[in-house]
Amino acid sequence: MKGTLTILPISSIDDSNRVREDFGQIGELANSIKTFGLLQPIVVMKKQNEEDYFTLIMGGRRTQAHRLLNLSAIEAIVWPYVEDPIEFKEMELEENIRRKDLTWQEELKARKAIDDLKKATYGEKISRNPEDPGWNTAKTAEYLDVDPSNLYKDFKLLEAMEKQPELAKLTSKSDALKELKKIEQKEKISRIAAILDAHTSQTPLQAIRQSVINSYCIGDFNIISQNLESCSVDAIEFDPPYCIEAMAYAIDTTEDERRNLYTPTSSIDVATAEGYKSFLSSAFSNIKRILKPDSWIICWTSYQWAWYIRDLAESLDMKVCNSPAFWVKPGSGKTTSPEYNLGSSCEMCWLIRKGNAKVRRMGRSNVFIFPEISGQSKSHPTERPIEMIQEVIDTLVPQGSLLVSPCAGSGNTILACSNLKISCLAFDISEAYLDSFKIKVNLALPGGYRSYGR
Repeated sequence: MKGTLTILPISSIDDSNRVREDFGQIGELANSIKTFGLLQPIVVMKKQNEEDYFTLIMGGRRTQAHRLLNLSAIEAIVWPYVEDPIEFKEMELEENIRRKDLTWQEELKARKAIDDLKKATYGEKISRNPEDPGWNTAKTAEYLDVDPSNLYKDFKLLEAMEKQPELAKLTSKSDALKELKKIEQKEKISRIAAILDAHTSQTPLQAIRQSVINSYCIGDFNIISQNLESCSVDAIEFDPPYCIEAMAYAIDTTEDERRNLYTPTSSIDVATAEGYKSFLSSAFSNIKRILKPDSWIICWTSYQWAWYIRDLAESLDMKVCNSPAFWVKPGSGKTTSPEYNLGSSCEMCWLIRKGNAKVRRMGRSNVFIFPEISGQSKSHPTERPIEMIQEVIDTLVPQGSLLVSPCAGSGNTILACSNLKISCLAFDISEAYLDSFKIKVNLALPGGYRSYGR
């Protein structure tokens, strides 16, 4: 479309109701215009029946920059009035994408607006016959030259954003789509769990399954454990949530400071770490109290916190095995900074004794080689395989024992104990993974739970 180049008063330009909501770094553009002048005129359209007023088509950032500089006029190309709102939206979308990418949220809204306007103009097409009249989303995809499947996903995400506004706060569309997939998976799991609950029968098999499910308790271990009798538990499997904020700031400290992060003399601001240490101290005090004499604690830990946990246990007159146990995962290791660190392919745990606890399977190596659970099979981000947990527990704890797990997570410790005929009581402050746990319990026979090949 051809237009006329002219100078217009800023006050005559209506730039409301724009597709763009994020105008980027206007200050930087204003400085550029102040130094070099306006390199590209804006584009406006005459308003219907309003001779001296115009609707902005292209150049929202440039117009905002002129306002910031208190400039009263701007160079513009004036187009005649365009009645078709679809053409108006299309021109604005195309220009914004070309000049500065719309935010992904704005682009989704613009595409949906064009789809709605096309359907309003031509009627919504129901038939699959390409010769039949009407408009559908597939034709919008062709019109916008985008993949139809991606456009359907865009519209699905846009609809979900109305119900889940937090999706719109994510940095990229791909992150939002991933989060939406997680939300849908959780909803699916909740529906399945609800169906299983509704159809719970009183058969002996279901009664056993329900007892396994009842082992997963929602609540804070450090509070609930105060109601447990002293010296009433045979073993502990403790997997504290050690990936905490304290590790982030440790990147800026020296190796010696990281190694001695837990010491009271540390000069580093360890507010978050102090809270974590308080949690560990309370947990270990409660664990020691409820444990019977001559009992084992299996405590998983990160390398950063390993020595603090060892010293904490020893300060409570418990004995830590000379060598930790390691879960070794075949295959390549993982690291967030491969340019500085080798990939880690193992996790460690301390084997801690209260009293004179003895190894049940004497001579067993401290290395437990088991593959990771594939990402699609995980119900929890840090889920460990049932088979590996079962092997570690079986090395130390006899059948008929009562094991307590202060941090239930995926619930796989409960399932490993079920396989070993060990009673288990596990705690978690969140219900986030309880429905997934219920499904795992009901998809296998008690005593035959597994992570591989399920």
